[in-house]
Amino acid sequence: MPETPFEPFYGRRGDVRPWQRSFRCSSARVRQPAPMARYREFVELHESLSASPEVTTRRIWLRGMGTAALAVSVAVAGILIGRAVAGPGVPVILPSSAGTGDAVFTYAVCSGAATVQATALLHVLTAVAERPVRAFVSIAMAALAVATLLPLTLAVPAGPALVTAAVHLAGGAAIVLPLARVAAPTGRL
Repeated sequence: MPETPFEPFYGRRGDVRPWQRSFRCSSARVRQPAPMARYREFVELHESLSASPEVTTRRIWLRGMGTAALAVSVAVAGILIGRAVAGPGVPVILPSSAGTGDAVFTYAVCSGAATVQATALLHVLTAVAERPVRAFVSIAMAALAVATLLPLTLAVPAGPALVTAAVHLAGGAAIVLPLARVAAPTGRL
């Protein structure tokens, strides 16, 4: 058999195995992994960007209770001013036979309950949502639109319906804006 140019690599010595002397692709070599110290800055940057900012639930609930007081005040003032301007038909949701005290009490309780529900929604969204403020404002604005448009769909005189819609809009804004503001420092708008 004639000699090939590769004969020195595939010599006839029996002490060396042929596959140990063969040429190998550089990607087949076993490489040592880079030390983690090399990636330390990248890991720190990733952790700082992926960590969710702290919004304490105590802060959310304290703002929620303050917002409830504000919403109750807006509801009471809205009913009293609305009854002075448009007559005893305000609010149109309640029967006309309901006295001013009944209307004020009903709207005060409902606005306080709505604020507590909105605060609980914000609490849950800050824990689970990627962008809690955006989600909260979207949900709250949809509910506010329904509450504002509802009096306008009833078969009642236009004056008391508009005043009731204005009271709902002012009360809803008094609930949504302070609560959205308390969650805004999360940086995840």
